[in-house]
Amino acid sequence: MNKIDIIYQTSSGPQTDFEFEYIENVIFKNIKHENHFNVNKYDINKKNPLVIYSCDRMKPDIDLLNYLNVIKEYSLLHLSNEYQQHLEPISIGGKFMNLPSYINA
Repeated sequence: MNKIDIIYQTSSGPQTDFEFEYIENVIFKNIKHENHFNVNKYDINKKNPLVIYSCDRMKPDIDLLNYLNVIKEYSLLHLSNEYQQHLEPISIGGKFMNLPSYINA
């Protein structure tokens, strides 16, 4: 199995640190991967990475969207703020869509 490059575009803090432990010790526990902590610099370009980001807005920052356009092929994991209670778009094959649209497709 090939290694998965995981690019964290999140700032350090309680939510990110908690999510990191879960992602590292549960989701990717038995999967070969390499973590890259880029903290919103948007300058790491790997082939087919998993990009992890978090924000407190309804849409991702324009800088993140521009970064994803450069990478082109990626998977995206959004660490959500549960208090916002909104439907975040997810990325499937580099295209954004709302989760209900993906489920009902």
